[in-house]
Amino acid sequence: MQLALQTGQPNKTVQSGVHVKQFSKFLENFLQGNESSGNLLAIPPINQTVQEGEEAKFECVVKDITLIRVRWLKDGIALSAYQDLSRRSLLEKDGTLVIHPTDMGDYGEYECEATNQAGDLQKAKAFLNVQCKSHFDRVYKAKVVYAPPELHLPYGRPAMIDCHYRANPPLTNLRWEKDGFLFDPYNVQGVFYRKNGSLYLSQVDESHAGSYTCTPYNDLGTKAPIFTVTPHNLYLRKLGETIEIPCDARDGNNGHSPIIVWSKKGSSLPMGRYTINENNLTITEIEEGDRGIYQCSATNKAATVTAETELLVGTEYEFMVLCKDDNGGGPFSKSLRIWTQTEQQHETNLFK
Repeated sequence: MQLALQTGQPNKTVQSGVHVKQFSKFLENFLQGNESSGNLLAIPPINQTVQEGEEAKFECVVKDITLIRVRWLKDGIALSAYQDLSRRSLLEKDGTLVIHPTDMGDYGEYECEATNQAGDLQKAKAFLNVQCKSHFDRVYKAKVVYAPPELHLPYGRPAMIDCHYRANPPLTNLRWEKDGFLFDPYNVQGVFYRKNGSLYLSQVDESHAGSYTCTPYNDLGTKAPIFTVTPHNLYLRKLGETIEIPCDARDGNNGHSPIIVWSKKGSSLPMGRYTINENNLTITEIEEGDRGIYQCSATNKAATVTAETELLVGTEYEFMVLCKDDNGGGPFSKSLRIWTQTEQQHETNLFK
């Protein structure tokens, strides 16, 4: 998640991000709608993160409940279209939406639309993130699920910068960066960590301006696997010989070991002469058809990385070498033919 934070100077703009504004502008920045309809909402909804089964409440308080109608949408679709969600939802008289109990499928973007009798329309959006309560269901790596393109913070007042993530197993660490550098709230006066990883600012000022990035971690890791042993680029073997090709990797976060899979030209290897022991590939009684490109792939919850090697079987090399001849006799060297015997010995024959 990346958020750009701008100080409250009115003549400065950014394309997207978090803005520090005077409080008179704070409410205005949350509300979306045409200029003629900016007086319908008194309190807009704000982003929330709850545990599965807990209550979620989105305020959409209108200024006059007798003249203004409120409608809620989820991900751009009317809430009434979600039968299960509708049964667990309650719309209060002032326009506030209450969801209880919450379900994992409830996470998403919620939008309230306020209209009056004159046909004026005003909208406000907020995101609901639902954390998995069970540790034994739907295991996945920690990931950011929502990052608002803009976030407006009230100058001189307390505010929160949330990191909306999902993680199962639960979160083990959350890293914040500001303007590309590690941001440690413990060393910044007036900034505190919340239990869910959010940043709490006790009093917003210009020093909080910048670009913020959060990265969540759990036991499954967020980084791709790292190879600890890779095969050589090329192996030469004769018919009937045996070869063992090494490969191994570790998780990028030193957590669980990644899964190692061998393949040839993207296809799985046949049973029989091909065996895998401690992630190394062994081919016995090599045949002509064994020549080709082999891939060793390491996979964890974050990514898959691949190392390739080529096996040549009973190959005879014949090549010409360009050289400089100071004594004359032409620009080319003489033909050199090499037969591969073993990995350490070569038999050569020079033809005149």
